[in-house]
Amino acid sequence: SLEACGFDLCRTTGELLGIPLRWSGDGLLPEYLTLVSGFFHNERTVEWEG
Repeated sequence: SLEACGFDLCRTTGELLGIPLRWSGDGLLPEYLTLVSGFFHNERTVEWEG
């Protein structure tokens, strides 16, 4: 997971992306769900084709 590699996803999504993460509470779902993903690679640059 990204968290296991030291990423603080709450801070990253809130400060860098402007998307605060919402959590469930009192048996209720949050107003929205957020999926955060990433990938690791060992190249200096990545060229996207598409």
